Amino acid sequence: MMVKSKKPMILSLALVLVLVCSLFNGMASANEAKVTFNPNTRNVDFTYGNVEMTYGSGSQLTGIRHKTLSNLWNGSATSAIDVKKGHSTLSQIWGSGSTRAELETTVSAKYDGTLTVSQNADTQAPGITGVQWGLIIPDTYDLVIPVLGGIRLTAESPDAAYGFTQFDYPNVWEAQFFLVQGANGGLLVHANDDAHFFKSLHVKHENGNFYVGMETYRPAPFDQAIKAESTDWRLRAYTGDWVNGANLYREWADRKFDLSKLSRLQPAWTKEIRFTVLTDLEDASMLEELAEKVIAEQTLLVVPGWRLDPYDVDFPDYTPKPDIAAKIQAAQALGYKVMLYVNIFGVSPDNPAYAAMQPYQVKDPFTGQPVYSEYTAGSEHIKFAQINPASQAWRQLFVDKMEELVDEVQPDALHLDQSLLMYNDANGLIDGKNMMQGNLALHRDLRERLPANIALGGESLNEITTRYEAFAQRHAYGISAPSGTWDDSKIDQVVPASSAIFAPYTTIYGHPDHANPLTEDYFLAWHKVVQNRLGAIPMLTRPNFGQIANPTPLMELFLGEAKWYQDRKPEASFSNWTTGTLFSFRMADGRTATYERGVSGEKLVSRGPGEPAGGTEILRYVYGVDSVVLPGTIPGWYLYDETKLFGLNPDKTYVYSNVTRDPNAFHVYELPSDVAAKRLSVKTNHTVLSLQDKQTADVVDFLDYPGPIRAGEKLSDGTVHQTASPFSSENGFSHTFSQGGTVQHWGDRMLAHPPYMGQWQGGHTWLEFDVQLPAGRVPMFTAGVQLGSEQNVQSSDGVTFKVYAWEKDAPPATRPVLSMEQFSRSATPTPVELDLASLQGKEITLRLETHPGATVDNDSAVWVTPRIDLEPDAGQPRIASLKLVSPQPLTSVVSSAGSVQTTDLGNHRYEIAAPATGTLYLIHSSAGTAQLPLSLKEEPFDSSLLFENGTESPPQGPFGGIPGTGAVLGVQKQGLDAHPPQRGQTHVDYVVKLPASGTAALSGFAGIKDGADDSQGVGFRIAVNGAELWAEDVMPGTAWTPVDVSLADYAGETVVLTLITDSLGDYGYDWAFWGEPEIKNVQP
Repeated sequence: MMVKSKKPMILSLALVLVLVCSLFNGMASANEAKVTFNPNTRNVDFTYGNVEMTYGSGSQLTGIRHKTLSNLWNGSATSAIDVKKGHSTLSQIWGSGSTRAELETTVSAKYDGTLTVSQNADTQAPGITGVQWGLIIPDTYDLVIPVLGGIRLTAESPDAAYGFTQFDYPNVWEAQFFLVQGANGGLLVHANDDAHFFKSLHVKHENGNFYVGMETYRPAPFDQAIKAESTDWRLRAYTGDWVNGANLYREWADRKFDLSKLSRLQPAWTKEIRFTVLTDLEDASMLEELAEKVIAEQTLLVVPGWRLDPYDVDFPDYTPKPDIAAKIQAAQALGYKVMLYVNIFGVSPDNPAYAAMQPYQVKDPFTGQPVYSEYTAGSEHIKFAQINPASQAWRQLFVDKMEELVDEVQPDALHLDQSLLMYNDANGLIDGKNMMQGNLALHRDLRERLPANIALGGESLNEITTRYEAFAQRHAYGISAPSGTWDDSKIDQVVPASSAIFAPYTTIYGHPDHANPLTEDYFLAWHKVVQNRLGAIPMLTRPNFGQIANPTPLMELFLGEAKWYQDRKPEASFSNWTTGTLFSFRMADGRTATYERGVSGEKLVSRGPGEPAGGTEILRYVYGVDSVVLPGTIPGWYLYDETKLFGLNPDKTYVYSNVTRDPNAFHVYELPSDVAAKRLSVKTNHTVLSLQDKQTADVVDFLDYPGPIRAGEKLSDGTVHQTASPFSSENGFSHTFSQGGTVQHWGDRMLAHPPYMGQWQGGHTWLEFDVQLPAGRVPMFTAGVQLGSEQNVQSSDGVTFKVYAWEKDAPPATRPVLSMEQFSRSATPTPVELDLASLQGKEITLRLETHPGATVDNDSAVWVTPRIDLEPDAGQPRIASLKLVSPQPLTSVVSSAGSVQTTDLGNHRYEIAAPATGTLYLIHSSAGTAQLPLSLKEEPFDSSLLFENGTESPPQGPFGGIPGTGAVLGVQKQGLDAHPPQRGQTHVDYVVKLPASGTAALSGFAGIKDGADDSQGVGFRIAVNGAELWAEDVMPGTAWTPVDVSLADYAGETVVLTLITDSLGDYGYDWAFWGEPEIKNVQP
């Protein structure tokens, strides 16, 4: 579980970048890289480059933090520099009387060629929270920071994901260091303490520089505080790539924190685990089937749902379900190891333990308010207090319960959920410890009191938790789990900076948000982050029996990869990295394996004794190209010829298989280069082929737009703050304005939070896009509008979304302005449209505004997939010709966009001339005319899953068409279960030849089955040859919805009839059911 605090503490969800440098004993040799400081020029030279240290009045980066100020306190000061041998001390004094403040920043040269920086502050105004110093780093250098596994910020991609510019230690800034990487070497900066100081790393990019601030917090509470000191920050130079700098820090951390010594205390079996599965042990047959395909003894089952209470409810009641001990024993008998979920600090307010633990509930250091984890799951509101583990009373209670649990149900490990969260608690020290020290004490108590064979795991990983945790979950940087979206430009920032420190001590695997292979593209995005780049062992989330027994091509490849990990037992290696290396392993037999990136994607290759000269390819992902010359196949991809796979979407990731292509199987072997195949799906009796004319764009996508884009905030007094220059959205963006207005790129959406400081009432946040609309296309702006999350909905009074469009060069006083607006106080997107037809062929400005209500609390306003759809004008479409092989004869071909000409070339080859944009239905069936009435629940059909991003997957239970019985409001009907997938649709296709009489109609019922009260609704649709004929959105708790659709327009034709169910976003409890579907005669 990720952070779900009612009051985020020190931006606990922000990514924290901690500074790292390595301290070694002994004198530096004459030719060793050194760091020097020139106090006159403020230059820090590290042999392979130099950066600037900032100080003095008005410095952006150096000063005092005070709880009453939103910005750094460093006003006009009397400054002096005292330079002595090896030491330079900058003294600053500003204000007088009750506002007087003093700050000393000292830079010391050490005998080993390193520098240290330390600070002390003294004020007369109580409320000091900490001190900060900073560096200005030209963006000719890269920044490597251990945030959420590790990121690399560059001039080309300088902004972190999620809009974060502050990274808190240790919650997300996982190790207290960062690296300044140059062409031949770099600078390691790190803090020198052990769990003594909370810290933040501030990173901002502008004007060709990174502005990096290192903040040390004094212990909370702050109200009466008038003094603060920093940790000692160490700066050390290193040679070569960033992994060398990370290795220096790991060696220092290993000694400082006794990491190797503590790691040797872990149970021996933990070192053998190479595969993890998230499951509630509810399906014994699935586990038995899985044990036939992987090595169970090297597989860890992670079990969240084992308690009698629902997930995250009534902590710390750890009463197990009556059958859980038997299920654990059965899994262990197969060879598996079992890890149970518990929460490291959770106490529910209505649990009897809360009264005794309430004095130790964490308090926000700035507001003093108690901290809760709080969120909504379906219709249930989940809330529990976070208790500081520094409390000896809490540790005693919790560890007692863990001893009882282990004794009763005999698991192999305990997962400590939310173990990453540590705050500068406003309660101050509890039993002599801050929360980091309390976290260590709790881990230590568990290690000492539990049996030696019991391992510990945790959520995320940092240099506090790695000491005692054998396993840790990894969140995926660049991926938005709530929306199921990802940003490839942010994934490209990922480097294993944290893994370089923690890999020898803790085995990482995917967070439970990790996608199941059912959602292929989303799964591959997770895989690219946590495995290919961070070095996690494979993770399978909530598989069902069907997925294991009858795996899809992707599942089969993934299980083979998991088996490779178990057979070869790769260990992380951070030596001899080369250009293109994403992650590297070594094996006990001397072989190596590397995830490496090339021009056509990335692959895992094993090399060494017994391997062919070029190595053995374990897996390959293809992306970034529209064709690739390889002999194998892409499962489900039917565009290829003798030499290459072609027609690929460069923005999509494909799994490659070494299975040789079949020249006689169905495939398209010629397609014009200016036509794209958006979908090609081969069914039992038909094939669906969607084409897109590349000569005429069909959409302007504002999430991947080259610009120009402008953004800003406008206040009630007319003041406008905006971006200094136009920008693009191709590599993401994040801009925050002086009164809090914020615009950010979030995967498939844009955040546009209204201003919330100063004169925010009556103000708004805006984005403007200049767009050239083409002639011959009918433009329509479309988007979804919503609040960012259910948590936002709980506190916000809603946001009004407004859209404006006008001809860019028209005089402002007289230009016509198109507009619309929509209010939202929901976490589900509401569709909005603005017809731009009157502006066709012109360059326009499109403006998006978000306006707060009476309050501005949690107004995280979101534009979902904002775009301009460009529909072709009525008229003759451009015709494209393609050639294909079809082992089954084509009995007919129809297009959704116009007439089609088909030529039989012989030898199962065909040429088809059809509109360059549209969907082709290739019919292979030669069945006779249907005899009516025809009950569809008894007819053969093809089922598939289609997702919002355009990908398609085979049906996998419980998703797809499944014959059965469904009850709605107690009324039962025979028909088809058709549960849609997350952010997608279930399609059930029938190929039917209709009677020539013209009296056929489709009838039946649509409904959501009883018990699905938490469903957010299902869209039911009926289409013929891709043309939608009927649509109805149905909510749970409503009666069966009758269906009656005339098929008269298709009399005498063989058609593809499709029953569609749409999750409308979230798929929870979308128990969609088609009742008694049939084609019948209707009297004229």
